Amino acid sequence: MGRTPIKKAEIDLDGLVSEVRGVLKNELTVLKDVETWIPTGIPQLDVALGGGLPVGRMVGLIGAKSVGKSTLTIHCLAQIQKHDGIALGLDAERSNLKSRCEAQGLDMKRYLACQPESLDTYEEKDIDTGKNVKVKGAFDIMENVIRTVRAKDKKALIGIALDSVAGSSVASEIGADVGHAGMGAHARILSQAFRKIMPAIYDMNCVFLLVNQLKQKIGVMFGNNETYIGKNPIDFHSAITLEMTRGKGFPETAKGDDLEGIITKIHVSKNKVGKPFGRVQYVTFFDRGIDVLWEQIGFLKDETDLLGKSQGYYEWEGKNYRKKAFYEIAKADPKISTHICEMAKEVVNEKVKNDRSAVEDPGAAVPEAVSA
Repeated sequence: MGRTPIKKAEIDLDGLVSEVRGVLKNELTVLKDVETWIPTGIPQLDVALGGGLPVGRMVGLIGAKSVGKSTLTIHCLAQIQKHDGIALGLDAERSNLKSRCEAQGLDMKRYLACQPESLDTYEEKDIDTGKNVKVKGAFDIMENVIRTVRAKDKKALIGIALDSVAGSSVASEIGADVGHAGMGAHARILSQAFRKIMPAIYDMNCVFLLVNQLKQKIGVMFGNNETYIGKNPIDFHSAITLEMTRGKGFPETAKGDDLEGIITKIHVSKNKVGKPFGRVQYVTFFDRGIDVLWEQIGFLKDETDLLGKSQGYYEWEGKNYRKKAFYEIAKADPKISTHICEMAKEVVNEKVKNDRSAVEDPGAAVPEAVSA
């Protein structure tokens, strides 16, 4: 016995949709793509992210200790400042140093530094007056900053970094004795906070960077035993998740006091605004963090023939140099460094354009990255 074919409705569907829009005009919204991307200054990472840091989204940085999470976070805030943005750093670990931030290019005059006591707001008695006073949590501080900026300028760019979730306390811990069991407290607070703060981040020109540390599950004998606090809510609300690991020391031939830095490796395990599962690596220097010029020179050599075809040598104006020697020449000459920056930008934009056209309508307009 055959199925009866479904007949097409003899109604004006376009007209019906328009009528529904009229009835629900205050409840409906207009979906939009990411319109603005902030370059990180690391060309290979910009390509993997789909153009840089997406404005209006949250980016999660996950990794073990000493892999460069805080360094990358400070570096990204500095890049946001370079694009006329306001930077808010929530240093829950109380580990950031002023000299370290300045060495990585952060403008301290336009940097809002905060060290919140907990993720959520709570009350405590004032020692002098004996009255209960509210102590603002990290997410309420974020909301106040966004609301204040929105009242002055809705188009202002805001970079917010929380470092870190694992290093943050919650109100229930502060009011309890040490050793008190608080199973799931962080995850519950994060779930509520994300539901409240994400619409504000989406509506404003905000980039939210969330740092978290890997921990080990107890009693797991087989399979992956790594996890992190608030894993589910963070995974749900992050548009991009960067899993960071540490590679070899830099230079690879150096040992002990001769090491200048480490190789930081990133796996883009989630990307809802670009091509996922990209893998990149760069150098995190001990003295200056991430060196943009160093990464641009390496990127151009690896991805193009603009700096010559000879392996291990960098060609410029008819002469060949080793990477460190060419870096010093480019660093000392603003014309060369500016030219390298422009070349790297063009290559990044071309690669990002090709990646987007592979998953989007080839005829659709591709938003350009913000100029460096």
